[in-house]
Amino acid sequence: MQNNQENIKVYGADWCGHTLETRTHLDEIGVPYRYINVEQDSQASAWVKDQNDGMEIKPTLDIQGEIVTAPPNSQLDSLLKEHGLL
Repeated sequence: MQNNQENIKVYGADWCGHTLETRTHLDEIGVPYRYINVEQDSQASAWVKDQNDGMEIKPTLDIQGEIVTAPPNSQLDSLLKEHGLL
């Protein structure tokens, strides 16, 4: 089971409640991830918009190449299991 920060990237903003909820959940279940603040990284912001029909939806996650937007924790857990990360 490969388990490093590059398996999961969380694109969001520090002030965003949904981003905070996702990051807190990943921390609580012990799954490492890389956090990218779209407000400090214009390329990341553009990437998020490309994934979401021009909207900067936070958080947008890249889980080993599978893109998911603002997943509830239950969906996130299912995806992590599918990818062998949980």
